[in-house]
Amino acid sequence: MTTDIELELDLARNVLGTLDEDVRRRIRAVIETPNVETWEDAHCIILNWATAKESTLWQGVCAVDPTFPRRGRLTDIKGRVLEEWRQIPSQETLLAAMRYLTH
Repeated sequence: MTTDIELELDLARNVLGTLDEDVRRRIRAVIETPNVETWEDAHCIILNWATAKESTLWQGVCAVDPTFPRRGRLTDIKGRVLEEWRQIPSQETLLAAMRYLTH
């Protein structure tokens, strides 16, 4: 699976071009250990800046899994979590989203 992740990371682009190591680390973390913390840290990463496809990891997940929630974590004005993510994508869904966004 690591090879699959690295291939998709090599193909992904954001507004600055190729992904820097911090962004790559955050994406690896959510794919290897999908949980609330890693998903919260990675869901908003832009992976497909140059095309008309959806661009964030979350939008890619929604594209490959139409049942995935369109509303995320709910916080108050002070940043306190009022409602947690209803669902965290699986490793398979995350990889499918990466492939969708980069091919």
